[in-house]
Amino acid sequence: MADPEQIRRASDYVLRTLLGRELCETGSPLIHYGTLETCPEKARVVIVPADHFWTEGVGSITNDLPLPELEGVPILFGSAACHDAGGRIIVEADIIASSFFLLTRFEELQNRKDRDCHGRFPGRKSLPYRGEFLERAIVDEYGDLLFGWLRSVGLQLHSRNGGIRKVYLTHDVDTPYLWHKWRFVLGETRRKLLGGEPGFVWPILNRLGLSTSTVAT
Repeated sequence: MADPEQIRRASDYVLRTLLGRELCETGSPLIHYGTLETCPEKARVVIVPADHFWTEGVGSITNDLPLPELEGVPILFGSAACHDAGGRIIVEADIIASSFFLLTRFEELQNRKDRDCHGRFPGRKSLPYRGEFLERAIVDEYGDLLFGWLRSVGLQLHSRNGGIRKVYLTHDVDTPYLWHKWRFVLGETRRKLLGGEPGFVWPILNRLGLSTSTVAT
């Protein structure tokens, strides 16, 4: 169970991710992550926490498919309710917990039983795969929703900057010393080339300046 300070730090991190550093400085004072009863006077967007996430975590949504949707965006925690209350937007879709869950890969940390032979969490067991939104940038879509809510309460915001700012490359190497001799490397290369494995062949052809159509002819 997370304590209030942990929840505050998590929500601050998520808001910076959703809005970006510059927009967060302008917009976050108008956002309250909590109940309407504890809402500061200046807050204009109230996101009601799904308490069961911070107390029960991943186990609370295992069987909750299909997920509710708000403006076509799947909501992992809370409901898909959003309404105006006297100049405030009350959001019962907990996009903070939903974003935290996805950004941290929380279900991989919590679910220690479902692992493959390399100790990895199977992608097919993940909520994005089971919920059929694996190839969508859901966290970015939450940011778009929040951006729209802030604009609807009168905050003058510049358009969000699109595009990718940074790319961090990672490598998943299961057996780094599998081919420790050149004859094994060459043998496996020959086998894959003759087998026509596209994921192996295409990079080599591109490096040589050849296309698959050229090779086929």
